[in-house]
Amino acid sequence: MIGDDGMDGIKIGSGDAVSEAYAAFQSYVKLLADRGIILAVCSKNNPDIAKTGFDKPGSILKVDDFAAFEASWDDKASGLRKIAKKLNIGLDALVFVDDNPAECTLVRQELPQVGTVHLDGDPSDFIAQVEQGYWFQFQKYSRDDFARTQAYAMRAAALAEQDDASDLPSYLRSLEMMGQAARPSEGQIERVVQLGQKTNQFNLLTQRFDEQTVRDFMADDGNVVLACSLKDRFGDHGLVSVLIAQKQNDDLDIAEWTMSCRVFSRTFEQFIMNELIRRAREKNIRRIVGRFKETAKNTVVADLYDRLGFTREGEDRWVFDLSASTTLGETYVNAVSL
Repeated sequence: MIGDDGMDGIKIGSGDAVSEAYAAFQSYVKLLADRGIILAVCSKNNPDIAKTGFDKPGSILKVDDFAAFEASWDDKASGLRKIAKKLNIGLDALVFVDDNPAECTLVRQELPQVGTVHLDGDPSDFIAQVEQGYWFQFQKYSRDDFARTQAYAMRAAALAEQDDASDLPSYLRSLEMMGQAARPSEGQIERVVQLGQKTNQFNLLTQRFDEQTVRDFMADDGNVVLACSLKDRFGDHGLVSVLIAQKQNDDLDIAEWTMSCRVFSRTFEQFIMNELIRRAREKNIRRIVGRFKETAKNTVVADLYDRLGFTREGEDRWVFDLSASTTLGETYVNAVSL
């Protein structure tokens, strides 16, 4: 522990087998980040002291490689809860890797939904100990995956600034958000499919469309398929939302709407819906119809259509009458060609 051993007690780099083993493990973790795995630190330590370990010559990982850095004297189960809240992800998306058996036991007891890996024995075996759980095996990656840690770090920076803002509108204006909602380009289709396949919280129907189905929707000129990108003064979040609406007679039926959790509650929803309204009017659509199918993870958007001004018709159906309404109120996202 760096707080006890100091910088000189940290073994990493070259020169002996143990240092090289720790360097190899850091290289492995860095590779996970390069593949889109979000990295976070959960340390029982003083934050400033904990960060100094990454300044040691030979350290492959740096503080900037981590989307969240939670260091305090609380137990690590509490730290993991704070990390999940900060990143706006479920606890079941976390894998906790630690060499302290007591902390690993506590996390298993307190947070059974968190994957836990106890690193034990020779550090040259650490990579194999993590790999044997198959936590990070994916068949396919999109370009957005490779910048995920940076994207979550940008979200954390924005939230930190929110704490200092006097009110929510002032905070949202200060983000200087610029968005685009447009038909997907060929290069975006893979990401469009991936968002639908992997997104669980902001996912109204959880349909899980494959690539051919998305292409079929796009082939029909009556439908609307929107790939929605957002950037702010902290950086470019990339393609973070997808909306697919299918023409049914005089209605547009929203068949899929997903959004990355890192851009929730920024009025990007209103921005996207206003673009759908504009396109619907061009097609002489009478109504936009939205539906919601509850899952264990998507209750955060259970009231989305109510908040957007739709009228509820039945248990899981909402309608927006285009003849009676114009737009959906104020949005702090400016339209721009990204």
